Amino acid sequence: MLIAACAVGSARPSLAAGSLNWTDVPGDATGVDPLPPPGDGLVTSTPRPQDEGLDLLAATAASDGQTIVFTARTAKDAMPAGATGATLRFLFSYEGAGYQFIAQRTAPDFSAAFTTALFLRARQATSSELTCKECTVKYDPKNSSVTIRAQIASLAVGIKEHSPKSKKFAPGAKLTDFIVLSQRNLALAARNVDLARTLTVDMAPAKGMTLVV
Repeated sequence: MLIAACAVGSARPSLAAGSLNWTDVPGDATGVDPLPPPGDGLVTSTPRPQDEGLDLLAATAASDGQTIVFTARTAKDAMPAGATGATLRFLFSYEGAGYQFIAQRTAPDFSAAFTTALFLRARQATSSELTCKECTVKYDPKNSSVTIRAQIASLAVGIKEHSPKSKKFAPGAKLTDFIVLSQRNLALAARNVDLARTLTVDMAPAKGMTLVV
């Protein structure tokens, strides 16, 4: 019997300008989402075992007018059992188009098989990699967190590639529809990775929040 496995995270804006933060219910990293974003976000479970390393607790999005910083914190810095690796997706929308940063790292047994990386793609089940030369990802084992940094000018190049008719992405632009997904990798990752190669474990949405970069 399928049961709901991911409660909707509570969202609240921080007091600082140009920054948002929101939380997610702990202990719910058991789900599987069969639909690619932007689906309805219904995460279900059989139930599966809880993955503390993929249990999303909190997330932030902030901008200083030059750099956008996304962070996500999990209950524990640990690789999911039986997976080839783990993926964290930070999804957002701009000018009606959806985008996603995809941060991946491998399980120790598969570390020699492929290289971990950060990708920028459209918010689709499959899409071409978009340019974001000054985008980086950093893992912090001590705080069980992942931090993605994107220079606004560099991110603008990727957005222009995907949506050439959209308004130029620059300071003052508005980002919406934030969702963080944590996933188990089911197959060796590649530069053409898509949602068919992962299973969603937890989801932390920030409903109704807007970030002015």
